[in-house]
Amino acid sequence: CGCLTASGATAGFIYHFRSILLQRILLLASLVTILVYLGNMIPSNMNLYSHEALGSSPEKFAGLQNTMRFGVKVIAGFFLGWWLSRTNPRAGILMTSFFLLASQLWAMFVTGPWYLVAFGIFGAGELIGVYSPNYIVSASKPNELRRNLAFVAMLMVPAAPAGYLYGAIVDLSKSQGWSAFGLSSEALGFRLSFLFCAMFIASGITVGWIWLPKQPRRGDVSTVPQ
Repeated sequence: CGCLTASGATAGFIYHFRSILLQRILLLASLVTILVYLGNMIPSNMNLYSHEALGSSPEKFAGLQNTMRFGVKVIAGFFLGWWLSRTNPRAGILMTSFFLLASQLWAMFVTGPWYLVAFGIFGAGELIGVYSPNYIVSASKPNELRRNLAFVAMLMVPAAPAGYLYGAIVDLSKSQGWSAFGLSSEALGFRLSFLFCAMFIASGITVGWIWLPKQPRRGDVSTVPQ
């Protein structure tokens, strides 16, 4: 029943926003957004991995992690605004995506107190939630702005199940007793979840780098071939 409901909701969503999805630039920008948004579902695993990376209870570091995450986000906001004013809309998406990717690579390979830096880098990457809508606005006709912004706000929905996937990877590693590189099954599971997250983000970066124009033309009506 749940799968049927989800399928119906997905079909209704696609049908309602079909005019957006038939425009090539908006379709590609949506795909990039979803792939990178899959990275936004990883913070819980990053926090829980603190037990392995820092050798203490995750609860002990939650406050410091959030301080790093949101403090760096504020600083990065100024930098990214300056960067956008001197580059183009695509650069904003790519830069924030690179920050998210870097946070996962850092989490995979760094332990000890320096592990906390991953949360700061991740905070900067979370600003994809600003620069993806900015790109879509740049490619939208004036009379379609409200509809297109409503659409991009809903792109977190298809990304949400990734949180379950990341948790399932850790559980599978623990239940199967996987071990490699001297890591416990739990530590390996967390690192594998970071790897999968990094792969999703890297896929989004690749699509954006290759196919998204640096400066989309407002109201570009080129459509996806039928």
